[in-house]
This record gives sequence, C-alpha cells and structure tokens, in this order.
Amino acid sequence: MFRLTLIVITALLLVLPIAGRSQHVRKQPQKRHIGGGESGGTPNEDSLLYKYTRGLARVDRVEISEVRFAPAATNGGSETKIIKSVAFQGVEAEKFASVWRDLNGGTGAGCFSPAYLVKFYFDERLLLGSTICFHCHNLTLPVGETIEIHSFDADGPTGQRLLKTVQDALANSSASSYGRLPQTGTNACL
Repeated sequence: MFRLTLIVITALLLVLPIAGRSQHVRKQPQKRHIGGGESGGTPNEDSLLYKYTRGLARVDRVEISEVRFAPAATNGGSETKIIKSVAFQGVEAEKFASVWRDLNGGTGAGCFSPAYLVKFYFDERLLLGSTICFHCHNLTLPVGETIEIHSFDADGPTGQRLLKTVQDALANSSASSYGRLPQTGTNACL
C-alpha cells in the first residue's frame, strides 16, 4: 500500500507541472496584419495602407493597367508586361482616387500574382504606383526606394468596388486610351 501511495504522489507531482505549462502554451499570440487594420476595417492611421489610401493627396491623372508577369528577355528573371491601359484626367481621375481612398485593411495570402497596376499623378509627378492582386488580397506600397506588400479587404464592399471599377474601366477602353470612367447601372459607383 505504501508503494501505491508513493507512485500516485509521484505521478501527481509529475502531471501538475505539465498541466500548468499546457495552460500557458494555449495562450495565442496576438496577430498583427501587415495591412495595418482589422480585416474589413479602416486601416490604422499610422500604417502605410492608410497613408496611401485615405491619405492620398489630390490627383489630376490616373493610369490603370492590366498586367502579367513574364520572363525577362535579358536577365532570366521576370518583368511586368502591360496588357491593356487606360488613363483618366481631371474630375474622372479624382473619382477613381475616391474609390481607392475607401480601401480597408484585410488579411492577405502569400501568392501575389498581381493583375493590375494603378498609378496616381498630380501635376505630372507620380504620387503612387501600386500593383494589385485581388486573388491573394495584397497590393504593393512604396517604402523609400523599395516596395512592401500589404493586405487589403479585397472581398469586402470597398475592395469589390475597386475591382469592378478597374475591370469596367479596362473593358470600356481601347488598348491604350484616355477616357471616362464607365457608369455601371443605376447605382454607378462614380
């Protein structure tokens, strides 16, 4: 009987510290999205996504391009090929920028195969160039001389509004043109 009691006490002494540790291990670390905001929410004011969406200055020209990655002819790497482009000036450019400024933060995946490139200008000066992948919910933003990939809520209302606006603009343009943003039904977004 003494041996059985000793075995039970030893087992309890071994199990109790493990049980205490397992409760500690179960705590989940806080997740931080690179996009600077909760999925579907307004980006944090100190994030790059906020700076280049809601903080985007006035524009007078926007270029929208459909792009694909292709093998580079010279160095064996890859390069971005422009398939189709359209540009808007004045009021139409500012209308597109207002759709962009509404983008919300999100959670992205790791594939990043962008289908679109947007460039915002004011007084012939490039303010922002960004490639966008709606499949993985990521876009590029400049950081000094480099770029970073940030996530946005591509499936939410603001992301879907941007996608529809981009697709409609490219569908209703010639291969390379200046034009007006298309009106989309009775609830035109612009």
